[in-house]
Amino acid sequence: LSSSSAASDVYKRQDYHVLKLENKKQLCYWCKSKNIKLILICNRYEDHDSELFESLKIQPKVIKCRGSLNRFFESTFEWSTKKTKFFVMWYRLTRNLFGEELLSRRIDNNLENIYHKSEKKADVTSDLVELLRSKVPTLAQAFCVQLVNEFLTRYNAETKALSFTSKSIHDLEEADIQKDIDFKELKPIQILSKAALINTSEKNASYPEFAFSKDFIKKFYMYHPVYKIVAWIDYMCSYMNVNLNDEQLQKLQDSFLSSRMIDLSNRFPMFIEGLIGTSIRSCEVAYLNTDFMDLQELKNNFERGFSINWKLAEKRWRKENITDLDLFDKLARKWQPSLTYINELNLRSLLRQSTKEHKIATIAVSLFEPRMYWYNAYYVAAWKLYCDQRLFTEPLESIQYQNYENKEVQVVDEKRLTFFPNKKFNKGIDLFNLFQWASIYGFNMFQVESPETFEKAFKEDLTYVCQAYYIISSKTGSRKEVEDKIIQIFSHAFAPLLDVGKLLSYEIGVKIAISRYPPLSKWPRSIKNICSIYYGKGNSGMLQELESTEFWPQLLVNNYFHTKEGQKLLVRILDLNLSQKWQETILYKSKGLIIPDECATVSVIKNFEAGLRSVYQHKKNISIHPNKFYKKLQRAKYLLFPTISNPILINRYHIVFVVERSTSMAEEDLIVTEIADSMISYPRTRLGVVYYAISKFIEKRSQMSIADSVSLIAFDKEAKTILRLEMCSFSLKEKISDCETRESTTRFSEAFNELNSLLQSSANENLNTMVIFITDGVSVEKSYLEILEEAFKHERKPFHFLAVPIGKMDISVLQQMTHCTSPYSSLLKNEPITDGKELCRRFEKVAENLSKYFFDTSTEIA
Repeated sequence: LSSSSAASDVYKRQDYHVLKLENKKQLCYWCKSKNIKLILICNRYEDHDSELFESLKIQPKVIKCRGSLNRFFESTFEWSTKKTKFFVMWYRLTRNLFGEELLSRRIDNNLENIYHKSEKKADVTSDLVELLRSKVPTLAQAFCVQLVNEFLTRYNAETKALSFTSKSIHDLEEADIQKDIDFKELKPIQILSKAALINTSEKNASYPEFAFSKDFIKKFYMYHPVYKIVAWIDYMCSYMNVNLNDEQLQKLQDSFLSSRMIDLSNRFPMFIEGLIGTSIRSCEVAYLNTDFMDLQELKNNFERGFSINWKLAEKRWRKENITDLDLFDKLARKWQPSLTYINELNLRSLLRQSTKEHKIATIAVSLFEPRMYWYNAYYVAAWKLYCDQRLFTEPLESIQYQNYENKEVQVVDEKRLTFFPNKKFNKGIDLFNLFQWASIYGFNMFQVESPETFEKAFKEDLTYVCQAYYIISSKTGSRKEVEDKIIQIFSHAFAPLLDVGKLLSYEIGVKIAISRYPPLSKWPRSIKNICSIYYGKGNSGMLQELESTEFWPQLLVNNYFHTKEGQKLLVRILDLNLSQKWQETILYKSKGLIIPDECATVSVIKNFEAGLRSVYQHKKNISIHPNKFYKKLQRAKYLLFPTISNPILINRYHIVFVVERSTSMAEEDLIVTEIADSMISYPRTRLGVVYYAISKFIEKRSQMSIADSVSLIAFDKEAKTILRLEMCSFSLKEKISDCETRESTTRFSEAFNELNSLLQSSANENLNTMVIFITDGVSVEKSYLEILEEAFKHERKPFHFLAVPIGKMDISVLQQMTHCTSPYSSLLKNEPITDGKELCRRFEKVAENLSKYFFDTSTEIA
């Protein structure tokens, strides 16, 4: 054009979309200065183009060669339904398989000529193949022929169906969404065409777009093309609300493995006739040989659809550093995984040089995977983005965290746990994993504009993320994994930021405290004290310092002391010299607290003297869980304060013998050789030997001048109280003379019902209860354990249940009884007693040491 061009001069620019922004500006400035009308023919029209035209106040004519199928309908409303169907099916099939470049007005004329040719019954296969390969030259000839034949078959079938309906093409398009999808046809071409013809409306769901999307490429960029194709088909089916099951997906995979496929990085793979692929573990990739240091050439090859031989590229880039940040940034934008092939130091250097105009840090973050701890350069990129963006992002909302069990707990939005919740690149690195890494390697890697503001904002994010993850893990069942990460975060460089009680729960604080020894010097004092106590290095002074904190009540509320670690911490605390305030807190301000049985020793019990005195003086109730330790405390209270009605101090007992007298007790199989002369008045049956042993027990207690009471219950299938609260004396032996057995079965439930009645009738007696249960067999029913447990459930006075096995019985029967009456129960021997002399000796030993069954922790007395 001459310098004096008239206003009617027109400049037509083909492929406007391929121009760089700088060239577009030059073109627009020139046209404006020369008063030339501008016609732009392009595939794409970007937002910055509109901004450019508005800034220069020009109005060029823009002709878009690509568009949606809906726009295509708008310009073809005058066409016949059959012709529209031909165009729609072709554009949909080719666009969904090969990308947006196939949906172009540039091929309308050729496609229309082919359509008219087909209407004349001519073979148009070669024409469509030529048209297809002109746009996608990487496709194999044989594959194109098969695809075109499949297209024509489906087109003819659908147009035939159109002749039987009066519906418009728009109605049919809507009906397409309701079609059932199945893949019973297992030929690859048939499967591909069926999936590609699914109506996705305006959505670009093409294979290249799907396989090259950031979400997909992060996981699948190095996978076999079969994986990518099957995943794409599954994705397309979602538009029909169809979810393929594992069996269907496996069939699809097997079907495509029957073809040889060569993968292309950002295009549809090449299907080659000939060799058959049988393995999913490897695949062929098409690439062009080039100089791997020529980044511009690599980028051009990639844009043409070819890949790069990444093995050779990595080998070269490990030896030589890439120095052109701008070009490498452009290459990374085209193919994100390229960042994984340069050496770590080189990548770190490029990241440090990068500015906000570059996308290399954002791309590195998009490739980040939590498992890649060995590749710290990705963390560097994430940390740089975090530091750059945090000062310009609104702070995260402050949240008051409550117990998860509380229904009022605030639900945490998981989307807030990633980078930049209010920014356009919101698919960033997981903050939790970033903080875990940064806690080890430090968080001052990059300078920030305002260190104080940054540290405050950073601490907000850190505590928010830790607490939020802890709450979420309670729902997902992954708490142990999350706890480990939180502990690691505060066990390194972030130790000074540990803030328990405000933004982090006390339970998390304790878990951090017990994670290591010795404690970190930068931990808060309360955390260091807990750490020392847990590892047995604590003292009473540390406990006193904890009195002013909320650790104890908060841990009680969250049932922390029910855990294995909590029980260990509790044992360590009770081993220390407790102040009266601590004793009172444990005894009647810790409702339901379970104190381990191993603490039920004389030394620990005596450690609660001041607390027990407070309980007695203020008429408080001991509120801890009523287990073995609780029973020991109750007995200690009687010993310490004689003014209380004290059965142990008086040393009086109610001894209840519960003796089986069923048929089996008539057997004479016990060894009585050494006691035969002294048991002349007793038969040599099992029952006779038992009664003789009982007489020896009474004789021993009588010799000790102790005013005990004795009861005796005999049972078989029925139970009867033979003696009821008889004074223990030498003359009592004469009342134990009915040694006759009964021909009957055994029912333990009858014995325990009778025992329950006896104990209730003697409830007002100021006596300790010792039940000695003697049997040689098993019961015919199973409900007796519940009755036995009920007999002692409401027994407030000290008691003990001693089980005595004799003859040839199954010891597990009595083990179940002692278990349900635990902790105050024991077996006289861990195997049945078969010697009469041994039974007498053990009974006399029990009689001598009866009080030890009620206070000492040991039950190995007899």
